[in-house]
This record gives sequence, structure tokens and C-alpha cells, in this order.
Amino acid sequence: MAATRLKVLEAASKDKETTAFIVARYISLPAQQELRKLGMSFADATGNIFIAAPQMGLLISNRGMDMDPWRKPGRPKASLTGVSTELVIRALVDKKEPYLTAELARESGTSRGSAYWVLDRLEEVGFITRDKKRSIEKVEWQELLRAWSTESDFFATSSTTSYIAPRGLEQLLLDLKTIDKDLYAATGTISAAAYKSSTDLYTAMLCTTNPEALANKLGIRQTNRGANVMLSYPNSDGPFQRTTEFEGLRIVSAPQTYRDLMSGPGRNPEEAKNLLDWMVQNDGIWRKEH
Repeated sequence: MAATRLKVLEAASKDKETTAFIVARYISLPAQQELRKLGMSFADATGNIFIAAPQMGLLISNRGMDMDPWRKPGRPKASLTGVSTELVIRALVDKKEPYLTAELARESGTSRGSAYWVLDRLEEVGFITRDKKRSIEKVEWQELLRAWSTESDFFATSSTTSYIAPRGLEQLLLDLKTIDKDLYAATGTISAAAYKSSTDLYTAMLCTTNPEALANKLGIRQTNRGANVMLSYPNSDGPFQRTTEFEGLRIVSAPQTYRDLMSGPGRNPEEAKNLLDWMVQNDGIWRKEH
């Protein structure tokens, strides 16, 4: 809907026969900036005004309110799914602010256009704060991580297959240390242990770029009953971004671990909550400088 309106406005701005003037109850700062780029005049009921008529030597500009005074209490719904959205969210949570949008786009692996689109949505609902130059000043990472984990999960964002490790999970971990680390990234209980004390391992959750090759190297068998290994083929390279090594294993980042635990089996959601408590107290450890 927004994209359609933008196309209409762009077309109107190119029509030299008419002068477009946008009037609304409230026009957000991002929308004001887009309208200025298009050379369009606008005004809202809070006092945000920009009227430009170069041919007449006329320019009227006034700063109104920065927030919509008619917005109802509570945060409006914003979709936090989709490959570009998830990659941007991961970068926002993983890396300490401040930084420019261009830097975030490079870090997330998305196009600059996609990054701008996602950031506009996140700013509208209050998950991030940007300055007048559009630099990202503040990320409400706890709220953003919780919201993302509610809408997105380990299973919905990947193709998963269940396996059984005939020689047990201890041997599985030993075998993982001997294979090419580009083939996998451990998540769930395995990666949680790198950030804080975790519970006993009952299910190994592994993200992989090649499930068949990984299964063959580990000697695990596909099964529908009694599985203790889940292989995930993600729909993006998000889980493989900013991984670290722990005791000879490649593991996903703390935010990715939290997201995956929240939708994992058994006591995984409880592990996720304990991990988040640790992340809040130790954000200087796992959140990296850009």
C-alpha cells in the first residue's frame, strides 16, 4: 500500500503542469524527508509545514511535533518476518550503535534500499531511534529481540529434518569438532553453553548449508520417532553471520541462540529466558563494536 502511494506521489512530482500539496493529520519525519526529496509541499495538523514555490520565490517551513499525538497507547503491529527484515534485525541486535544505514546494510548483507525500508518500519513502532542525518542512535534490542522471537522461529524460517545419533550426543559433539566448520553452526542448548551455564543436552540443533552432507559425516539417521538431532537448512545465511567458536565448535550468536531456543523442544524456552537475563547483564560481552 505504501509503495503504491509512493509511486503515485513520484508520478505527481514529475508532472510540471500541476503542483502537488500533501495535507494530513500527521506526517512522520521519514515521510517528510521523502516528500522533500520529491520536491513536494506538505502540511499537517501538528504544525509540520513545508511549502516551496521556487518560481515565485516562496519558501515556508515550520517544525511541528515529532510524534503522532493521536496514536493510541501501545505499540502498533509491525511484521518482523521476511529474509531482509530478519537479517537487519540480527545486525541491529548483534552490533552496538551508533552507525550509519550504509554500515548496517553491509553488516546485514542486505541492499541499502531494503535496509532503509526495514529501518523505517522499525522506527515507526519505536524499536530504533535515528538522528536527523538518519544515523541509528539507539536500538531497543531487548524489546526487538523478544518481538522477533515471537513472530519468527527456528522451524518457520528453515527446512528442518529430524535425526537420531546412534552413538549418542556426546560422540556427536566430538564428531562435530573434526569436520569442516563451514558446513554447520550449532544453536540451541549447544550454543547457549558458550554464553552461560546451560541445561543438559537432549536435542542437538544444527544449522547447515548441506543437510545430507552433514548427516553423512556425522553418521546420523533420519527418523520420525525418538529424534535427538535437528538439522536446519535456513532460508537465509543469517544463522551463519557473526558466528564464534566455542570448545572447537562453531556456534551461532547469542541473539540467534535466544530466537532458536524460544521455539525449541522441552525446556528450551526456559533456557532462552535464562539466556536473555545473562545477555541483559553482559551486553558489553556479546554485543560487538561495529
